[in-house]
Amino acid sequence: MYAAITTAALWGIQAWPVTVETDLTAGLPGLSLVGLAEQVVRESGQRVRSALLNSGCGFPAKKIVVNLSPANRKKEGSHFDLPIAMGILGASGRLNAADMGQYAMIGELSLNGQIRGVAGMLPLLLGLRAQGWKKVIFPGENKAEVGLISDMQLYAADHICQVVAHFEGIRPLRALKGSEPAAASLRPRVPVLSDCGDFSQVFGQEVAKRCIVLACGGMHGLLLCGSPGIGKTMLASRIPTVLPELSYEELLEVTQIYSAAGRLSQREQQCRNPPFRSPHYGITAAALLGGGQRPRPGEVSLAHRGVLFLDELPLFDARVLELLRTPLEEGEVRLARSEGSYCFPSRFMLAAAMNPCRCGYYNDSKRQCRCTRQQLESYRKRLSGPLMDRMDIQISMSAPAEREDVSGAGLCTTSLQMKRQIEAIQRRQAKRYRGESISYNSQLTPALLQTYCPMTASAKLLLFQYMDRFCISVRAQHKIIKVARTIADSNGCDTIEEEHVAEALQYRQC
Repeated sequence: MYAAITTAALWGIQAWPVTVETDLTAGLPGLSLVGLAEQVVRESGQRVRSALLNSGCGFPAKKIVVNLSPANRKKEGSHFDLPIAMGILGASGRLNAADMGQYAMIGELSLNGQIRGVAGMLPLLLGLRAQGWKKVIFPGENKAEVGLISDMQLYAADHICQVVAHFEGIRPLRALKGSEPAAASLRPRVPVLSDCGDFSQVFGQEVAKRCIVLACGGMHGLLLCGSPGIGKTMLASRIPTVLPELSYEELLEVTQIYSAAGRLSQREQQCRNPPFRSPHYGITAAALLGGGQRPRPGEVSLAHRGVLFLDELPLFDARVLELLRTPLEEGEVRLARSEGSYCFPSRFMLAAAMNPCRCGYYNDSKRQCRCTRQQLESYRKRLSGPLMDRMDIQISMSAPAEREDVSGAGLCTTSLQMKRQIEAIQRRQAKRYRGESISYNSQLTPALLQTYCPMTASAKLLLFQYMDRFCISVRAQHKIIKVARTIADSNGCDTIEEEHVAEALQYRQC
């Protein structure tokens, strides 16, 4: 007897349907699994046998052949257990195979028949939806994760007996009422003070805060340079408190990446907050961009729609840093393997912090630098010109006045004030780029610069004078115009004026 049940397999963060074909014939009892299955999938036969026996469903004493079709593509993961088990029950005549063929199934089985949650559930469901599947049975542990999908009939089950009872008509499973989450439920959990702190705790660095507002508003690259202990890391660690909320589409994208990477927990099954990733400077190329025998998303993809912060930038391996150039320009990572290529989205804001020299006190007004000229040149050479060109905003931070540093006297911008400024900037961008394929000023192409960055005659003259004097690259010129566009947005101006260009030029100090 024959039965076929559909499931899905992951390819990076994308999924494609897999048909689990089961055939029972007379012969020496045993289970054969074919179809380029990886080790975890091949082990499913033992789990399925014990799960069916311990749950009272029985296991047929016949020759069982399970084929994972298409047979020319590799499959991995433990989520094939449930469709294999139900396929055996359908092929044995215990359940109606035609009724089960209308459902797709995903789930790992424990030896007692419980259905355990699996990593990558959201991309698996999205892949099935793209192929027209509407009914899916999945583990109850993944309920919160799949709640983001509104146009499918999703049935949660905690035990294989519940699935059997559903097809026997004894106790039908209830479909989840999936709907696009309301704005209130999508609102990110605001990081509490103990998590990230508040920008009001950083005294005397208002220029740096202004740069953070502009960088987050237009998603520009940001480089903070200054002496040790001046507040670079403290400022960067508070960026999550000012990032605007993710839209529904962005929430779906980010959660899909974290699900495929196995980074979702039982407590947090939706990435409600924009990501903020801060890897150690000893990170490898594979961990940064993604990789492995079966590639998984790296830090640049985990930072998608959020911020990637690199502290102590010159201490990173120079070859690893150079790999950032393509993701910054194209917004995605492509990894080639013998069986095909993998594509991971990576649209993120790059933020970095560094000391001006090895000892950290070059051009410091209070302490003398101890580095030799050779050490200064060696330190700077760790960062290539093309990489520095991609940092839109570069600022040298100085020590605050002692009175401000200790007591916080005077003006001190809070995270709430900065967040409101960033939201205002992004609202202007959303209105301007409606109908375009971009969302932020940093994404403007050379062609779009002509359309959306009108400049006054005095602003153009100032920019041309700067270009002639410092011989900057065309890319740097475009970066300055993009930052000036964001500055104009922060001031509520449609046209880029001389003062906007002048401020943008000040943010090229490093």
